[in-house]
Amino acid sequence: MLSIIVTPLFVSIKSASKSNSDAETVTKEMFYVIGKIEEISAMDFSAITEGIALSDTVVINGQTVNRDVNVVSVDENGVPTPNTGLKKITITINNKSISTLKADYPYALF
Repeated sequence: MLSIIVTPLFVSIKSASKSNSDAETVTKEMFYVIGKIEEISAMDFSAITEGIALSDTVVINGQTVNRDVNVVSVDENGVPTPNTGLKKITITINNKSISTLKADYPYALF
Protein backbone atom coordinates (compact mmCIF):
# COMPACT_ATOMS: atom_id res chain seq x y z
CA MET A 1 0.00 0.00 0.00
CA LEU A 2 2.81 2.40 0.85
CA SER A 3 4.51 1.84 -2.52
CA ILE A 4 1.29 2.72 -4.32
CA ILE A 5 1.29 6.12 -2.64
CA VAL A 6 5.02 6.87 -2.44
CA THR A 7 6.06 6.09 -6.06
CA PRO A 8 3.61 8.51 -7.73
CA LEU A 9 4.48 11.09 -5.08
CA PHE A 10 8.17 10.98 -6.03
CA VAL A 11 7.30 11.20 -9.72
CA SER A 12 5.15 14.27 -9.00
CA ILE A 13 7.89 15.92 -6.96
CA LYS A 14 10.45 15.29 -9.72
CA SER A 15 8.09 16.72 -12.38
CA ALA A 16 7.30 19.77 -10.27
CA SER A 17 11.00 20.36 -9.66
CA LYS A 18 11.76 20.18 -13.40
CA SER A 19 8.85 22.52 -14.16
CA ASN A 20 10.17 25.06 -11.66
CA SER A 21 13.66 24.82 -13.14
CA ASP A 22 12.29 25.27 -16.68
CA ALA A 23 10.17 28.23 -15.55
CA GLU A 24 13.23 29.84 -13.95
CA THR A 25 15.24 29.44 -17.17
CA VAL A 26 12.47 30.90 -19.34
CA THR A 27 12.07 33.81 -16.92
CA LYS A 28 15.79 34.55 -17.11
CA GLU A 29 15.74 34.31 -20.92
CA MET A 30 12.89 36.81 -21.13
CA PHE A 31 14.69 39.08 -18.64
CA TYR A 32 17.67 39.24 -21.02
CA VAL A 33 15.42 39.70 -24.08
CA ILE A 34 13.54 42.60 -22.49
CA GLY A 35 16.80 44.11 -21.26
CA LYS A 36 18.13 44.15 -24.83
CA ILE A 37 14.90 45.72 -26.11
CA GLU A 38 15.25 48.50 -23.52
CA GLU A 39 18.92 48.98 -24.42
CA ILE A 40 18.13 49.31 -28.14
CA SER A 41 15.07 51.49 -27.51
CA ALA A 42 17.30 53.96 -25.68
CA MET A 43 19.61 54.25 -28.70
CA ASP A 44 19.31 56.98 -31.30
CA PHE A 45 17.29 55.76 -34.30
CA SER A 46 20.19 56.25 -36.72
CA ALA A 47 22.51 54.18 -34.49
CA ILE A 48 20.29 51.10 -34.82
CA THR A 49 21.82 49.31 -37.79
CA GLU A 50 19.84 46.86 -39.87
CA GLY A 51 20.84 43.23 -39.75
CA ILE A 52 22.32 41.28 -36.86
CA ALA A 53 25.17 43.57 -35.75
CA LEU A 54 23.61 44.16 -32.32
CA SER A 55 23.60 40.43 -31.42
CA ASP A 56 25.65 39.25 -28.46
CA THR A 57 25.90 36.45 -25.89
CA VAL A 58 24.74 36.21 -22.28
CA VAL A 59 25.28 33.63 -19.54
CA ILE A 60 22.12 31.97 -18.22
CA ASN A 61 22.40 29.28 -15.53
CA GLY A 62 26.11 28.91 -16.26
CA GLN A 63 25.63 28.43 -20.02
CA THR A 64 26.57 30.97 -22.67
CA VAL A 65 23.66 31.50 -25.05
CA ASN A 66 23.25 33.66 -28.13
CA ARG A 67 21.03 36.71 -27.87
CA ASP A 68 20.15 37.20 -31.53
CA VAL A 69 19.00 40.64 -32.61
CA ASN A 70 17.49 41.15 -36.05
CA VAL A 71 16.66 44.68 -37.21
CA VAL A 72 14.73 45.36 -40.42
CA SER A 73 13.14 48.48 -41.88
CA VAL A 74 9.36 48.38 -42.07
CA ASP A 75 7.17 50.17 -44.60
CA GLU A 76 4.72 51.90 -42.33
CA ASN A 77 2.24 53.17 -44.92
CA GLY A 78 2.20 50.64 -47.77
CA VAL A 79 3.44 53.11 -50.39
CA PRO A 80 5.85 51.50 -52.90
CA THR A 81 8.58 54.04 -52.08
CA PRO A 82 10.43 52.57 -49.09
CA ASN A 83 10.18 54.53 -45.89
CA THR A 84 12.98 54.62 -43.39
CA GLY A 85 11.10 55.87 -40.36
CA LEU A 86 10.25 52.54 -38.71
CA LYS A 87 12.38 49.57 -37.69
CA LYS A 88 11.24 46.18 -36.43
CA ILE A 89 13.56 44.79 -33.75
CA THR A 90 13.35 41.08 -32.92
CA ILE A 91 15.37 39.59 -30.08
CA THR A 92 15.63 35.79 -29.78
CA ILE A 93 17.11 33.53 -27.11
CA ASN A 94 16.70 29.74 -27.41
CA ASN A 95 13.86 30.02 -29.95
CA LYS A 96 11.88 32.46 -27.78
CA SER A 97 11.41 35.84 -29.44
CA ILE A 98 9.97 39.24 -28.71
CA SER A 99 9.59 41.94 -31.36
CA THR A 100 9.05 45.66 -31.04
CA LEU A 101 8.96 48.66 -33.34
CA LYS A 102 11.09 51.79 -33.10
CA ALA A 103 10.00 54.93 -34.93
CA ASP A 104 12.17 57.82 -36.02
CA TYR A 105 10.20 60.55 -34.29
CA PRO A 106 12.22 63.74 -34.66
CA TYR A 107 9.90 66.01 -32.70
CA ALA A 108 10.52 66.88 -29.09
CA LEU A 109 7.67 65.95 -26.77
CA PHE A 110 8.45 68.66 -24.23
